[in-house]
Amino acid sequence: ETRKLIAASVAAEQCRILHASGVNDFHFYTLNRADLTYAICHILGVRKQLI
Repeated sequence: ETRKLIAASVAAEQCRILHASGVNDFHFYTLNRADLTYAICHILGVRKQLI
């Protein structure tokens, strides 16, 4: 569990740095680990939007 939290935090920080440098689109390869992608998005404040 600790490893997952650290991985999500590190990935979120990398996304913040990239976004500050002008990158606006991200694609995550998580090898069928949707929970990690969800955690990263949650840390970044990305929420599901209804269309």
